[in-house]
Parts: sequence; C-alpha cells; structure tokens
Amino acid sequence: MGLLGRITRLHVLAAGCVAFIAVGVVCAVLVFRPRLDTLRNTRMQVNTQMAKAQELPKALTNLAEAHAALLVTKGKFDVILAKQPKLTVNDANQAAFDLWREYGPLGTGTILTRWFLSHGYVVRGIAIPAPPLPPVQIPPLISLPMSGFGLTARDFSTAMRFLKGTADIPRLFLITNMNVSASGGRGGWLDVPMSSTVFIITQNAVPATPTAVAAAR
Repeated sequence: MGLLGRITRLHVLAAGCVAFIAVGVVCAVLVFRPRLDTLRNTRMQVNTQMAKAQELPKALTNLAEAHAALLVTKGKFDVILAKQPKLTVNDANQAAFDLWREYGPLGTGTILTRWFLSHGYVVRGIAIPAPPLPPVQIPPLISLPMSGFGLTARDFSTAMRFLKGTADIPRLFLITNMNVSASGGRGGWLDVPMSSTVFIITQNAVPATPTAVAAAR
C-alpha cells in the first residue's frame, strides 16, 4: 500500500479539526484583537483619570492658596488706590485740571508737607516738578521725582521710624536710596538725604449702577 492508502478517515478528520481550529484562532484574533486594544486603551484612560482624581485635593488646595494670595494682593492694591487722587482719564479736559491741581499749592506737595509736620518729622526738599503743559496724554502711572528730599532726625531710631512709616504716607511714596551722616558732633542731628519719588496712578471711573446710586442716596 502507498502513502495514500495508509491515510484513514480518522487522519482526515484530525487534519480537518486542526485546520478548523487554526482558522478559528485566526478569526478570533482578527475579531477580538481590536476589542482588546480598545479595552487596553480604555483601561489606560481610566488609570489616567484616577491619577488625576488623586491629584484633585492638592489642586483644590493650590487653588485656595492662590485665591487667598490674590485677595491679599488686591487688598494691598486697594490701599494704594485709596491714597490716590481721583484722577481719571474718562474726561481729558477734567483730567488735565485735576492733574494741574495735584501739582499746585493744594496738591501733593502740600499734602506731604502737612503729613510730615503732623508726625513730627523735619524734612526738606518737598519740591514737586512743574506740571506738563498741556498734558497731551496722561499716562496710567505718573512719577514725581523729589530731588533734594531729606530728613533731619534727632537719632537713628527716628530715621528708622520714618522709613517704617512711609506706608502710611497719603501718597504712594518710594525711597530708592538713602545716606546717613552725623552733624554737630556728639549729640548732634542726623542728616538723611534720600532719593524718593511720588507716584500717582490714574484711574478709570466705573459707571454707577442703580444699586450703588440708591445706596449713595
């Protein structure tokens, strides 16, 4: 008998089963592999979202801290704005007159002089520069350098008290440099020349709301 004669029906059936299983495996791979990939991607997305969810408390804490810092900054800026003259740029002509008044005898120079005297400080050089004529465009921040400004103090503690109290001056007053020298020998006065600048922030007026108008009445 030849080789073909030795192949029985059982052999043919076994070969058919093997071929059927092989085709089934290939079909299963073709059908289920995209679903497995989708499942794998979904699992990765779920893990990513769970990781983000675990970071949520920290993010909320950071947000609360940032909000608190914003309120502190806003409070400081409100204090600065409270020191500013009501100088807006909504009306250019009115703004020009308001600005000139700040440079005039009832403006910033006089306000600073009265404040220093009322607090017992002996100062010099409160000289506001000449106003622009005319102010073609009023900038949002006006700087008034005070050349020759200085303090005459009885002792060093008075000079330090002056520096610490600059935040209470009714204008935005910045000191960038200072020197201390003694005069008159032992028990004499201290001469404290300073490089200082006064800043004026222009403001845009906010339209009054009916509620605000009613409250004002």
